[in-house]
Amino acid sequence: MGFTPQAFEPFFRTLQQQHGGENGDSAPIFRVSQPLWALLGVKVSPDGHFWRQVVTVTPGPAYAGEAFYQRISAAGLAKVFDPALFSQRLGALLLSSFLKMALIVGLITILTAFLYFLDWRLTVIAMAPTLFALICTLGTLKLLGQPLGIPTIMVAVVVIGMGTDYALYLVRAHQRYLDEHHPSLGLIRLSVFLSFATTFTGLVVLTLSGNILLQSAGLSLALGVGYSFLGAVMIAPPLLKRFFAFAPPKEGAVLPGSRVHLRRTVARYRGLEAYPRLFARFKILLDPMFPRLADFVKDPKIILDIGAGFGVPAVWLLELFPQARAYGIEPDGRRVRVASYAIGTRGAMTVGAAPELPTIPEKADTVLMLDMIHMLTDEALLLTLRRLRENLRPDGMLVLRATEPSRKRFPWKRWIEVGRIKFRKGQSHFRTEAHIMAVLADAGFLVVLSEVSGRNHEERWFIAKARDEGTETAIPALEVR
Repeated sequence: MGFTPQAFEPFFRTLQQQHGGENGDSAPIFRVSQPLWALLGVKVSPDGHFWRQVVTVTPGPAYAGEAFYQRISAAGLAKVFDPALFSQRLGALLLSSFLKMALIVGLITILTAFLYFLDWRLTVIAMAPTLFALICTLGTLKLLGQPLGIPTIMVAVVVIGMGTDYALYLVRAHQRYLDEHHPSLGLIRLSVFLSFATTFTGLVVLTLSGNILLQSAGLSLALGVGYSFLGAVMIAPPLLKRFFAFAPPKEGAVLPGSRVHLRRTVARYRGLEAYPRLFARFKILLDPMFPRLADFVKDPKIILDIGAGFGVPAVWLLELFPQARAYGIEPDGRRVRVASYAIGTRGAMTVGAAPELPTIPEKADTVLMLDMIHMLTDEALLLTLRRLRENLRPDGMLVLRATEPSRKRFPWKRWIEVGRIKFRKGQSHFRTEAHIMAVLADAGFLVVLSEVSGRNHEERWFIAKARDEGTETAIPALEVR
């Protein structure tokens, strides 16, 4: 460079000078003239109390940003801004935040699906395509050499939400129609495909963007949504077909009201919506109707259920008597669908309301009228009973349970039932014990037992059989106008 080895010796000696010499004498202090402040990056604060100097350094090959920052910060000598270290820390923070967000969204999605289905097997079937999509998306990005950056993690949150919809639609459709060849199920499949096609087309266009961030997000989204659709149409249907496959009923006698009896009865509602499944379980567990109902039914062949609802009593009896068949009628089509699925091949349920009766292959030996006569007028009740009398075998039995209004201070169950009927724009007709027995007598039945159902309940059992023409009764016939 043209400099002698001692050319900068005075400069280095000046830098090494201290405020005090070895003998206590003051050493000369190096002062920078003001015109050179800007050259050295020195600036005075606006209040003039302290100076600032901004120094830009170039790190060497052995530079460790984190360690250097810790040393300088701990000594308090200066404030350090390292762009590479700042970007690294910011990226790690964002990555951690989005990973937590993806975990939270995933857990909430699984919890929501479980609370909706209340069946861990259906929840697994619904979530399996999303798990498949996430694994395949990350694997494909790795094969394509795409780094796992912030756009990809952001997309994972979106894929969990969007990709789950396809499987949820298909699972819910199978649960609703219970037949993979149902025409309405084909419409659901078409709607799922159109939803995927429109979304996927827009995401493919996004991958052609010149912006690297949008291109990365579009590629990840397109792969995630595409794999979600493939998983929904390839994984969910076979699992659903296996799940909803007909299971032959278990053979063997069971004790009325036992745990085995409860398990077999509830198993007939497997795969259905959460409400009828829970209704069947808690109806059997909490209603004093069970197992007392078994004492009134003796080896039935044909069970006729009027106002069957979800068919819980009929299904409960079918599990108790393997040779029995049940036929019922119910005005609510949704309940008929559930009851028909639960009964299976051992009977039939039809939509209709009393005094209509379902078609039966032969006369019934057991007729059930449970908690439903309060929705019939006196004329409709009498006509229904007379028709049942004609379709009942001579040795058959009528099992009737009805609500008898009492003087209880808070008959909350009856209030709920009255409110439900009024909401449906109906009218309730609660009757006393004497009134019900009079109607039964006028219809040609002889009451052989009348007792309260359970303790502190307004429901009452009426067990009656067909009265012979010459049999007299002390109960006066009710005049129906």
